[in-house]
Amino acid sequence: MTGEHLRALMARYAPGVAAKELCRRAGEPEHQLAYYLADKNRHNRRPPSVERCETIAKIIGGGCTPGEVYDAIMQDIDPNAVLIPGLSADEQELIANFRKSPPTERVYLRRMAAIFSDS
Repeated sequence: MTGEHLRALMARYAPGVAAKELCRRAGEPEHQLAYYLADKNRHNRRPPSVERCETIAKIIGGGCTPGEVYDAIMQDIDPNAVLIPGLSADEQELIANFRKSPPTERVYLRRMAAIFSDS
């Protein structure tokens, strides 16, 4: 599984459903990945820790790097985020602070509509 696959799954499914699908594909126990992928940090809209990204990448395997896991989670937190490599530390901090802010109601409603349309 590549980072692109992970981003697509997380964009399409609710946290628990994405974790279930990833576990099925990776042949891993469902609760193990669900714990890491759908933990409270995601719901609190905080960037994931390096350790969490490394753990998810290890569980998924197949060439998915911790950086791709981070990008997928950040894209899920803010679907409008533009992930640009090579930014300065100040630019990264500005983007990280922006990403910590709660999503607009429109983004929230769009995400909820996508979750319920898949069920």
